[in-house]
Amino acid sequence: MDLDARIAKLKERFPAGERQVLEHACKMPTLADAVEYLKSIYGNPVSQPSAWAQPLKIDTESEAKKKARARAVEPPRVKQNFAADTYKIKECKNKAGCNCDGYHHEFERRRNPAKYRYSEIPCPNVFKGGWKAPALCAKGDSCGHSHTVNEASYHPRTYKTKKCNKYEQGKCHYGDRCAFIHGSNDPIAAAWRRKQEDMMRPKPIKTEDMKVNLSSMVPSYRQEVSSSLSPSAWTFEPRSENPLEEINLKMQKRIEELYLKTLCSICFQREKGVALVPCGHMFCEECINQTYTAVCPVCRRDFTNKVIVYL
Repeated sequence: MDLDARIAKLKERFPAGERQVLEHACKMPTLADAVEYLKSIYGNPVSQPSAWAQPLKIDTESEAKKKARARAVEPPRVKQNFAADTYKIKECKNKAGCNCDGYHHEFERRRNPAKYRYSEIPCPNVFKGGWKAPALCAKGDSCGHSHTVNEASYHPRTYKTKKCNKYEQGKCHYGDRCAFIHGSNDPIAAAWRRKQEDMMRPKPIKTEDMKVNLSSMVPSYRQEVSSSLSPSAWTFEPRSENPLEEINLKMQKRIEELYLKTLCSICFQREKGVALVPCGHMFCEECINQTYTAVCPVCRRDFTNKVIVYL
């Protein structure tokens, strides 16, 4: 009896049988062995054909073939507008990984530059001949340096500032999400530059705001409770026809200069309260916390810590 005849005979007793399974059963030495093998899969042979109207579904595909078939029939994704400000900041719920703007593991994660102040310089505890695990840095999210390649590449000071070598070779697969410039006519790089220029362009100053009276910036002794100077030191009033008038004016000017030195050199509104280590330059706490970089605004040196001081 040939193979097709054996398959037809088994198909009569097991209508739900698939050809691949029936072929395997036909290789057995006797019909009884084939029937017992098929009974272990499909149950008892059919007595009423109507009971087998819904054939059993046996999955013989491997997991790799299932994933490949799912990708082949997956509907095309709708193209979304890419935003560099929020790229890889939120966690993606798909742990298996997908082509989205969220991060799937710690090596992709990027801290929000508007919430965490860090520079584009790689952290020496994480970058050792290559990017290592961000958990190697004991400071965690409070560190002032970049912990992943996304934090360094998509930092506001480095994003779209260098040419993409892979794009020149025709091998860049990041497309609009690439952090580097794609050719001389890259529209995303041009839009990013315009945005940065608008943010850095100084706002017009009104004429009335340009009038500054330095004397008004010196607090009175009633307001300056914590001043180390005696109350009389703040109440110099030059008198006409007095030989000490010139001395009083000089002392008044000197007091104003000393008070201005206590103000933050960034905003000139709040008093200095934070010193950077190791350079020692001082600023107010609000201004130094709003900077994007871990670099001193005065000497451009990297600072490793901030210390609160009391003048």
